[in-house]
Amino acid sequence: MYEKIDNTTRLKYAAISILLFVLGLLIMLTFFLVFTIVFALAVWAWSGIFMYLAIERRPYSDFCRSIGLR
Repeated sequence: MYEKIDNTTRLKYAAISILLFVLGLLIMLTFFLVFTIVFALAVWAWSGIFMYLAIERRPYSDFCRSIGLR
C-alpha cells in the first residue's frame, strides 16, 4: 500500500520529532500564556506525526496522500 523509508530518513524523522517535542516544551514553559499553549500543543501534534512516520516507516508524502492533501 505504501513505500517504506530507509533508516537514514527514519532517524531524520525521529530527530525532527524530538526537536519539535523540545520546542513545544520550551514554548509551554517559557511563554506560559493562554494563546501560546495552543501553539505548544500544535507543535506536539506535529512531533507525534513525525514519530508515527518514523515508527511505521512511512514517508511524509504518503502520509499527506492518506489524509487527502495531495
